[in-house]
Amino acid sequence: MSDQEFDFDRIAAALGVDRATLPPDEAEHVGREAPRALPPIAERLRDDEWAIIKELLPKPPVPQPGRDYRDRDFVDAALWWIAARERGLGWGHLPDDLGPASSREHRFARWTLASEWEKLSAALENDVRLCESRRRAFKRIAADASARRKRILAGRARVTGEG
Repeated sequence: MSDQEFDFDRIAAALGVDRATLPPDEAEHVGREAPRALPPIAERLRDDEWAIIKELLPKPPVPQPGRDYRDRDFVDAALWWIAARERGLGWGHLPDDLGPASSREHRFARWTLASEWEKLSAALENDVRLCESRRRAFKRIAADASARRKRILAGRARVTGEG
């Protein structure tokens, strides 16, 4: 692959390194894989935080075999994503240990349409057992989800003529 296919300056900025420090042998693989080597962007949930949050999560109506319900990894992925957006990264850069990016992104979209992020954020808003930065992260996720849902519903209304 050539330099013309990648914006190496942007990649270096996302990695927090000088462009010249990208190893030459990595240059061919920098596209999607390079950001996975980033140090953790968001701290994973601690056990005490997870104990609070897991009780507030929606339960799937009917569990489906083969579907990935790793709830803790999913919530960690959403926290990672909201922090990563500030660095210009998206779901495609999700670290492998948080699960498949497409699965996490699709579930995030389902929760967005069902207003689950707003419900979770509202339930955690005044819970002093979670630190302020964690509550703010959930609030940012909820705000983004709310804006996305409005755009999605407005788009559907335009397509169907309802609205």
